[in-house]
Amino acid sequence: MEKVDYPGIIDRLKASVIDGLIIIALIGASTEIFSSLDQVSNTYKVITVIAIFLYEPITVSLFGASMGHRMCKVKVQNTNSGKKINIIQSVIRFLMKSILGWISLFTISSDKQNKAMHDLAVNSVVVYDEDYI
Repeated sequence: MEKVDYPGIIDRLKASVIDGLIIIALIGASTEIFSSLDQVSNTYKVITVIAIFLYEPITVSLFGASMGHRMCKVKVQNTNSGKKINIIQSVIRFLMKSILGWISLFTISSDKQNKAMHDLAVNSVVVYDEDYI
């Protein structure tokens, strides 16, 4: 069995910052688009907000990684199976990460797989992605 090298706090923070910048850009772009149009239904605005909010859970569950993860050459997977986590796990993971913020990262240094609290909650682990190394 080969030794797995788990990303530390720096690589994980880089991925989070990149994703944060992507979300800010999406918010800015959608705001510009909506303000340039004469009349936009509130339904479209709500759908856009939900889609932006679900950016990370959707990309993690579909592709195993967000754009920030990809750029940092890491991915999120189920601890036991090594497969992608499902959308429910991904949403719970994202909500916990969002609510707990920095506090969630405190467990990284004390866990042998560098799991944050949000990883522990859904049985996920962040690993370096061999396809992108």
